[in-house]
Amino acid sequence: MTDVVTQEAEQVDGAAEDHDITQGDVEVSGDQPKMDEDEESGDPEGDDPEADPAEGDDEYEDIERDGKSYKLPKALKADLLRMDDYTRKTMAHAENVKAFEARVQGFDAATKVVEKGRIDLAQVNERLSALQELTPDDWREIDRMDRANGTRKYDELQREMLALPNKAAEITKTLEAEGQKAAEAQRELTVKRQGDAEAILQREISGWSPEVGAKLADFIQTKYGVTTADAGTAKFDAALVKMAHAAQRLDALEAKNATAKKAADVTKNPPPKVAKRAAPGESLETLSAAEFAKRRNAQLAKKYT
Repeated sequence: MTDVVTQEAEQVDGAAEDHDITQGDVEVSGDQPKMDEDEESGDPEGDDPEADPAEGDDEYEDIERDGKSYKLPKALKADLLRMDDYTRKTMAHAENVKAFEARVQGFDAATKVVEKGRIDLAQVNERLSALQELTPDDWREIDRMDRANGTRKYDELQREMLALPNKAAEITKTLEAEGQKAAEAQRELTVKRQGDAEAILQREISGWSPEVGAKLADFIQTKYGVTTADAGTAKFDAALVKMAHAAQRLDALEAKNATAKKAADVTKNPPPKVAKRAAPGESLETLSAAEFAKRRNAQLAKKYT
């Protein structure tokens, strides 16, 4: 009986020990290091923004260049746009310069053609006049010389005299066409120069307008004796206009200062008061002869007393 109790007690103790071991295993497993939240979420890199391409996308923007897309910080977009704008303006300016140079070359070419045509026409007309001045006797002499020398100058001169009017007409027609080209080129150059000058003046002179320009033209004509033609030519030169504008402002300032000085002088030193003239009294002309003699005698008496 006692052995049975003892055996049961040992079985209970063993079960208790087994139970403690099991609890111990649970406790040991509970003491293991906890996994990071990032590890639990499957992100081994943590909060590194570079690891996630989608991280910080609001700070970047896609920029396309030459058919390719690039991701750049938005802070650089403004600088990039400014560079693009500068590049466009530079290219546009270069194109304008080329176009202007082409106009100048076209004008020069047309002008040279016109000048050469005028010289040629003058020579043709001079030659035609010389042949037309030949008298019948001159032509007979030329014919005699041909027979004597075996030449044909008479026929050559006759053909030349007949051809010269047509040649003069052709040169005149060419002159008219080239003259129109030169005039058109001149107008284009004038418009271009005026536009360039206007752009400079509007940018560098505050309040510039055609009315201001007209007043400035009147000023330089009145102040410096500039002719109307010279004033019209000068308006295409922005530097000359700016100098004239500066002179106009200086002239206005000097006039203002002179007026202010005059007003200050008048206020500081008022003009002297003019004494009132007494009412006219008796004059010698109004005295009678007796009264005049009486007064004269009295004066002499006082003098010699």
